[in-house]
Amino acid sequence: MDTPTTRPQADDLLAGPRGRRVLLEFLTGAEQPTDPDGGFPLSRAVGTVADDLDPQRDRRARYVRIVSDGDDAAGDDGDDPGTTSAAPETSETPETPDTPEAVARIIADALAAGPPLPDPTAESLDSALDLSVNAAMYWQEPDGYDALAAHPAVREALRPVAEHLAASPVTDWWWSTPDLTDQWSVSWGRSDADADPVPDIPPEKRAANLRDWSAETRAAEQRYDTGPERRRAPEDAPGGNWWSLPLWCVPTSSRRWPGSAGPSDPVQALFIEDRWEDDFCAGRFTPPAESRILEITGADDWAALCREFPLEVTWSYRGEWYEVTGRDSREAGPWLVPDWSQVAQEWDAVHLTVTGYLAAATRCIPVPGAVGATGTAGTTGGAEAASVIGGCGPDVTYWLA
Repeated sequence: MDTPTTRPQADDLLAGPRGRRVLLEFLTGAEQPTDPDGGFPLSRAVGTVADDLDPQRDRRARYVRIVSDGDDAAGDDGDDPGTTSAAPETSETPETPDTPEAVARIIADALAAGPPLPDPTAESLDSALDLSVNAAMYWQEPDGYDALAAHPAVREALRPVAEHLAASPVTDWWWSTPDLTDQWSVSWGRSDADADPVPDIPPEKRAANLRDWSAETRAAEQRYDTGPERRRAPEDAPGGNWWSLPLWCVPTSSRRWPGSAGPSDPVQALFIEDRWEDDFCAGRFTPPAESRILEITGADDWAALCREFPLEVTWSYRGEWYEVTGRDSREAGPWLVPDWSQVAQEWDAVHLTVTGYLAAATRCIPVPGAVGATGTAGTTGGAEAASVIGGCGPDVTYWLA
């Protein structure tokens, strides 16, 4: 479906790595077996080429999709290239999927031949979003599935899937402001139903935490901004922070996931980058009355926030963000994050919509016209600043004040 309403929303889902991964996972998750052995030719093609594109293909993938009733798994070890044929067949010889262009043709043929894509459900979207968020990594290059989905031919082949999801009423809330009547905070490491409610952080403590975070971020930048660090190749730069928000400094909340049988767990407990804990306790969060909430709906909103409240992290984030974006701040220009202690002077909270996350997380976001630490736009030679949204979650609101 392609209407004036769905086209810009479909563009949101295609704009970033996390959105494209949702589309790819939804498409392969909806596939029905079509070849004679009962396998899944589209999933097999995706897995084969994604494995070839994976910069760390020698490691066993953390997340695999079973593509047949046998022992084959897409992206498992790359030993079985597999073959597939488009439906309908375009030649007598099945096409061997060895390039992104071949996968794009298989996707286009499968969508044209039918059956139609199933209507999105809370369960199918839960699975696709979970796989996408779990694959967000800032300390290494994008995996093969992200690389495949980013290829222009595959991206365009996924457009009908984006339009299908954007047209569904099940995803309407992905573009919405926070539901202030249904906000829940999460405390990790506890799962018993009788646990105490999630403790709040008083406004005075939030302000102090944010000041400390900004000061520590500046101090780290000064430590990294030394002669030896500037001379190192980006792949040899020491690791450091990769998250863009002051995690654990302020309360966070999200609505509950709207499951088919009614609301389930809070969204922020279901979809976690770099998940390190499974047990959690959720408690209702009551937002302050008449809160000033800034909406981050995509890369442009994030860039505007960095431009208005810049905090330079050119050298302290260089090593990590080079891995995920391929951009070296030594040559390309400074890295910025928002100075959250300053943001809190203007806004009570910042909310990252689901599509804001899908469109903008794990990608390089240009910040034209930003003023760096020296008080001038960009760096020597007029290089442009940039930023990354890392460590955030879809539909999460960060309560700054």
